[in-house]
Amino acid sequence: MVKVPDDTRPIILLNNPVHDFASLQIRSAGNTTAAIRILDATGRVLMSKQQQVMTGLNTLRFETNALPNGVYYLQIRMGDNSHFITLLKQ
Repeated sequence: MVKVPDDTRPIILLNNPVHDFASLQIRSAGNTTAAIRILDATGRVLMSKQQQVMTGLNTLRFETNALPNGVYYLQIRMGDNSHFITLLKQ
């Protein structure tokens, strides 16, 4: 299980709305794997990737240029923790 310090937000979407790419900051208290998915409003998975994160602050970038403009949901799972962030593609 990955423990996150209480005084900081563990996950931040740096550029929202997004255009060609999204940048995500993940603060982790230990080395783990982050499962990242982009879902549409119906819950359909449009993108899925696994990314290793190390102890400390990690910045991940992924392409969004293939997505049509609209509202999506970014799901990040690390261990037993799951986070959702609304993502606006313009």
